[in-house]
Order: sequence, then C-alpha cells, then structure tokens
Amino acid sequence: MSQHLPAPGDRYRFTCLGHRSHGLCSPLSATKLERLLSRLRLRPGEVMLDLAGGKGLLARAVAERTGARAVVVDTNPHFLAEGRAALADPGASPGLTADLDELVFTHPRSRATAGAPAPGPDDESELVEFVEGNVAALVAGGSLPTPAGLVACVGARPWATRRATLEALRDLTAPGGHVLVGEGYYRSAPDADFVAFLGEEDPAELEVSFDDHPRLAAELGLELRWSHGASPQEFADYDGRFCEALESWCLSHASDPDAPVFLERIRAWDAEMTRHGRAVMGFGWYLYQRD
Repeated sequence: MSQHLPAPGDRYRFTCLGHRSHGLCSPLSATKLERLLSRLRLRPGEVMLDLAGGKGLLARAVAERTGARAVVVDTNPHFLAEGRAALADPGASPGLTADLDELVFTHPRSRATAGAPAPGPDDESELVEFVEGNVAALVAGGSLPTPAGLVACVGARPWATRRATLEALRDLTAPGGHVLVGEGYYRSAPDADFVAFLGEEDPAELEVSFDDHPRLAAELGLELRWSHGASPQEFADYDGRFCEALESWCLSHASDPDAPVFLERIRAWDAEMTRHGRAVMGFGWYLYQRD
C-alpha cells in the first residue's frame, strides 16, 4: 500500500497515514453496514454518487451488490489512487481489501438484485469511477451524472452549512431516490478544555443532537428511512485504529521529516480523546428518501 502514501509535506499525508488500515473512513460496524446496504434499492445501471467518498469502499459495495454505476468524488488523490488500485488488483491495497472482506462481504460476493449474476472481474471496474475534484465546484459545473438514484456524503460538508449541503444533495437526487448522510454530533456536552483543544468556533455546533438532522431533512422534503448513531465501541474502534496506525508509522519512520510533528500531534489527540472525546463524540448515519 505504500505506493499510495503522500510524500513528506503533502497536506493529505496525516490523514492518509491514519487511515492506512481503514477502507470505510467513518465509524460503522460490519453488522450496521450490512443493514444499510440491505435497504438500498438501486437498479442495474442506475447512478450512485459518493461525494467525498475517499477510497470508494461504500460505492464499490453498492455497485457490486446492485449493478449500479457508482461515481466516487474526492479531493484526496491518494485515497482515490488506493481505491482504483484495489479495484484493479485486490493485492495492491491490503488494508482496503481487508475492510471489504470484513465489513461488507461476510458472505460470497453477489448482487442483491434478484436473479442478477455476480459481477465478473471486468464488470466491477466498469461500475465504479473515481473523480478527483472539489465536490461543490464539480456540481456547479454540471460535471457529475445527475439525477442519481443514491447520493451519499459521509463525514464531509461540501457546502457552507448543514442546510445548504442537504439541499444540494437533495437536488442531485432523482425523485424517489435516496440520500445518505453521515455527520458528527455530541452525545453529551463536551467540557471547555476539549472544545478549546478542537478549536470549535461555532457554539451552535456544540448543541447539535442526533435527532436534529432528521428534523432539518423533513423541512426539505426528505423522509427518514433508516438511521444509526455510531456506538461508543464503533467510534472507539475507528478512532483507535487511526491513532495506532499513525503512531506505529511514526515510530518505525523516525528519520522521516514529518514523523516528530505527527507523533506529537497524534499523541495529543489520543490523550484528549481518551480523557473525554470518545465519551461525548458521536457520529450519525441517516438514509433519506426524496419525495
């Protein structure tokens, strides 16, 4: 997997190192991901947009199961390269392949569509496309295939506000189609020291609850079909793997110019998350259907 890691000084290097063993770069267990996938009703050839989709694990799972055409958009060229490599050769990205096997394909890989044949080795690469670029700019320029049967945006907010992002996702979705959103929130009020550590400047964000997102979505004509708040264990597993991956890399690459700064940074993060963060931070998954 090392050929997909950024060079020293690259702005994506820290997150790429932390997500070396992640395929899905958000907290979700195998069981909950299976439940999510079982609720998607895309037809072969229908479009899925995975905006800020990282390595494309979610898009690949949807495409393989339904025969839909998935388009993954992200600004991180290294995540996209890892996704493309794993699609062409599973051995090229062992971390992503492991997540695909563990999180998604706990049974033989097959499409969920009744009677649809399992995709062959050439089919899968045709079903998933990786696009590098700014999501909002690509949408404004009409560069993405729309309307889509499913528009996903997990762990990112490509437009300025929660409302603006949800409105944009809705408008990219075909009538009757689905919108999948993943966003962080606080399960309980964080203490002042943790807020200062995060540098959170918007007091309103500290008051967002798990139920606020569906209320906003309902105002915009989106009906909630499924939701899940990541459990403390899911969040701890995700964040713990991130911290462990970064610290182990720093210790084994002590002569790298980024290693000292990254090690100090990840140890400070891990200490704050252990002290308080993992107890209060949450992550919500919401699947909506457009009118």
